[in-house]
Amino acid sequence: MKTPQAGHPPTKIRHRDRQATESELVTAAAFAFAERGYEKATTRSIAEAAGCSEGLIQRYFNGKEGLLLAVLKHQGSEQRDQFFGRPLCASMEQEVREMMLHGILVFAERSERMRIVFSQVLLDRTFQ
Repeated sequence: MKTPQAGHPPTKIRHRDRQATESELVTAAAFAFAERGYEKATTRSIAEAAGCSEGLIQRYFNGKEGLLLAVLKHQGSEQRDQFFGRPLCASMEQEVREMMLHGILVFAERSERMRIVFSQVLLDRTFQ
């Protein structure tokens, strides 16, 4: 506890578990991206579902695209690394290109993952 100042009750110091918060954000984002698509899923709704502030998405993942990359990294990481023989790319643009070149047939079997990744490709003009 903090030392109370005159006239103020003692306050608890809140300790955050960053790893748990990141995991909750990734889980909430995976559901939001699969359900609503990348463009329609908001960082506000993802943060609310994870029970934390929206600013933590920026702090932990450098924004919505970084959170999307974290979702992809988290989901099936062992199988993905074995299939691609590589870690995820640094940007969504590079990752999308790699996925298309190396694994579109495999991902066709996993419709949820395709919706998450390709929703951005189809809606974001910078990828077109």
